[in-house]
Amino acid sequence: MSLLIKNSISPLPLHKCLMVFEEIQKCHHDHIKDVELLALAHVAVFSASNLKFGPEVGVNRRKKDDAPIFEDWLKVFV
Repeated sequence: MSLLIKNSISPLPLHKCLMVFEEIQKCHHDHIKDVELLALAHVAVFSASNLKFGPEVGVNRRKKDDAPIFEDWLKVFV
């Protein structure tokens, strides 16, 4: 938690992202694992987080207490 910008992600989406990350780590095929992690990074920033992008990165007002992490990850990955 000390690595995160304050209020950059709500607890439930963070938990879901970490669950997906743990499952990806079990993959034995490095080339597939890399693509899965890239998809998760995209979802974590653009679907799960409260980050906004302009000339610099900032935190938007809390927009999500929950986010469809699994569904969005599958859409990006597949």
